[in-house]
Amino acid sequence: MNIKQYLSAIGEPRVLREFCSFYPELKLEYKTLDGYAFDFNESITSVKLYYKIYTRKNIFDSSFFDWFSSSNLTKGKLQKYSGDKETAKNSIKGFNFAVKYNLDSKNVSKSFYFGDKYNSSLVISESLSKIYQNRYYYIYNNLAIRLINKLLNLKMPNHKEAIELSFRKSSVHCSVFPKINKKNLNINDAKRYCENQTKNLLLESSLSGQSEALSIHCDTKNSTLITKGYSSGNNLQKLYFGCFDWESSIYSN
Repeated sequence: MNIKQYLSAIGEPRVLREFCSFYPELKLEYKTLDGYAFDFNESITSVKLYYKIYTRKNIFDSSFFDWFSSSNLTKGKLQKYSGDKETAKNSIKGFNFAVKYNLDSKNVSKSFYFGDKYNSSLVISESLSKIYQNRYYYIYNNLAIRLINKLLNLKMPNHKEAIELSFRKSSVHCSVFPKINKKNLNINDAKRYCENQTKNLLLESSLSGQSEALSIHCDTKNSTLITKGYSSGNNLQKLYFGCFDWESSIYSN
């Protein structure tokens, strides 16, 4: 079962189907990558779809952005938040758009996030007609990463990458953040880097829902495992997948 078949099996909410439908336009007009992610414990609890758009010029004038902007998550607000900040050191690159579907609550949320400060990025989300803001923090110090891992009981294997840290209502979420040299590596080098650094992340303290997520990944053409996420107390884990191709899309399967 590939990712498109999985979305169909869970009822493929209209917002997910419509989100996927924009890939031909985005791939043609903008420098765009796409992918998906799963939250899981004993089984998959939610699925996220995303676009990572590196061409910022005119993106706010696209039909995709018109669709993504709702009555609450308006174009004006998103443009105001993102401003003219082109890059933020040690943070994520480009504009990132995501929709997430919770299998239990059937709730769909939208998120827009971008690097706006040194070692930090801003996340603006809409869920149940309410707007939320959060921050991702990027930590590169190995000693600090080990202490955070131990104090929060993340069960994260030892690694040499950075981490992306965020605080939620009752938990802390942490994802391994690959230290890819984004200025000098081409897309195939970046793909190989992720493939090499993710090998040991799947071995230790993995929750049983990981098997289902990996099975979908293995059946999905052009799908590459990018990284893994953890939560305090090891109650929830995440897997992130992407298509390292400027022309092909993970949603064309």
